[in-house]
Amino acid sequence: MKSHCEYGFTLLELLVSLTILALVAILLFPSITLTLQGSQKISAKLTVIRENVTFEKLLRDNLSAALAIKFDQTKRSKIFFTGSAKTIKYLFPGKRGPEKRKIYHWNKEFLVFDKGVFDTRELKFPMLDYQFSYFGKLSSKAAPKWHRSWKVKDRLPQLVRFSSNKRYPITIKINASL
Repeated sequence: MKSHCEYGFTLLELLVSLTILALVAILLFPSITLTLQGSQKISAKLTVIRENVTFEKLLRDNLSAALAIKFDQTKRSKIFFTGSAKTIKYLFPGKRGPEKRKIYHWNKEFLVFDKGVFDTRELKFPMLDYQFSYFGKLSSKAAPKWHRSWKVKDRLPQLVRFSSNKRYPITIKINASL
């Protein structure tokens, strides 16, 4: 004959264990949702950081490799590099020789890196408010300083700065020399 302890759980023991399980679930549920919300926020921030790193790398790779190739046009030697607050046009060392490239504001909301071959867009970045500025000498006698635009046809700027309200300023050294 079995004793009454060997028959299994009593109803009271079952109710106590279910109550303890419910209390544990009540305590864990908010922490699980908080953890999920935190991971979503971190994921969103990592996406923004990844986009910023991609943007800065593309900007640095493109502008630091700008070519200082002189060409004759009506007996004057000129360099293909122009810049304004919103647009830069320059020569880039392409696979088949120098390529004309352009960085510009498109559709009032994107900054576009244009490869210049049949107007194919390389990458677009959401960008509402930004500005390029250029550091260098406007003439051979002038001291170098920051300028809002670069229309000098006989030299490249020494530095190009990208400024935006949403990003920290990025300053790029132009490596080309004549």
